[in-house]
Amino acid sequence: MCRLFALALALVLAACVATPAPPPIPIESAVPPTSVATLTIAPTSTAAPAAGIYVGAAYRITLPPPWRRSTCMTYFLQGAVPGVTPQAPLSLDTFVPVREEDEVAFDVGFGADAIVVRAERNTDLATPRAWAERGFLGLATNLIIKDTTLDGRPAVLVGSSGIQGGRAVGIYDTAYVVADRSVLYVVGYLVQDGRTDQAAAERALTTFHVLPDGERMSPSATPTAPRSAQTVAAGLADGFAKRDPDALAEFMAPCVSAGNEQAG
Repeated sequence: MCRLFALALALVLAACVATPAPPPIPIESAVPPTSVATLTIAPTSTAAPAAGIYVGAAYRITLPPPWRRSTCMTYFLQGAVPGVTPQAPLSLDTFVPVREEDEVAFDVGFGADAIVVRAERNTDLATPRAWAERGFLGLATNLIIKDTTLDGRPAVLVGSSGIQGGRAVGIYDTAYVVADRSVLYVVGYLVQDGRTDQAAAERALTTFHVLPDGERMSPSATPTAPRSAQTVAAGLADGFAKRDPDALAEFMAPCVSAGNEQAG
């Protein structure tokens, strides 16, 4: 009995020992190696953080820390939306001010403010105003379109008062539309939780710059051939048999979502 009491007392004392808090996790850029700067924020620093420059396939944009390109939010917003967008965009990049582990998406949007850069086909060479007036930015009432310039090019600044729905798929609180030959770029800021510096985010939109042909990235090498269904099935079976999550992760998409249907 005494030995059991001593063991229980030792466990209680061990549980009461304070565990030191883990060090803060730095917020690092998720942009590919083509970025010319890493977006990092140091919570203990009093100096103004340097801006980070993200370089895409045909453009660059300057982002204030802790903004970074999000793989998951980019992945979720890639498709076309029936009745809203006529086709999937040529390319899309989504930037968020939160860590990867803090990204949460819902069926009506996601839980973080975002900056989105979309490249759209413009085969009929429509002006930015004409394209915006066609309703390709989503469902809205009282659409506000103002003529302006962006990157030294004619552009429109688009907003809306009285959004009816679909904002997460196209309507932004602030968005520029600018043309480059047969491509239209939509550079927008979307407020979801309102915890970001709106003025800084809107200034970031104005840094958008279309790269001249000589500065654009060369086409990537031939993509790796997709794995066969048999290979995937065998790999999943082996991972489950070994209870090895790392082995299963080899067969997952860049982002995995889980949801519950509220059906009683």
